[in-house]
Amino acid sequence: SSLYAFTWTVQAAGKHVVQPINSNSQYGEINAALMQNGAVKGVIVADTETKYDMDTATAFVVLETKVGDQFQIAVSEWDGQGDIYSNNSNGRTSFSGFRVS
Repeated sequence: SSLYAFTWTVQAAGKHVVQPINSNSQYGEINAALMQNGAVKGVIVADTETKYDMDTATAFVVLETKVGDQFQIAVSEWDGQGDIYSNNSNGRTSFSGFRVS
């Protein structure tokens, strides 16, 4: 087994989406979870509050890994709200990992 460090960043952009009656009209709530072999190992949330607002969240974790482990970032929007930004003007949504030992 080895230790790996992982970091991920998500940037949410406020985008109003018409909601059904009796629901909360929110803006750009997006979460991004690091998964190791299907198990959640960390979660971040970027939450905008207005139509043109942006919010960024970054996480860093160190995990014990073994050959064959599978990793992914699972991203979801709450209530279908928001957009994920990743461009030269507003910043990048990203994921990276490296071996520590």
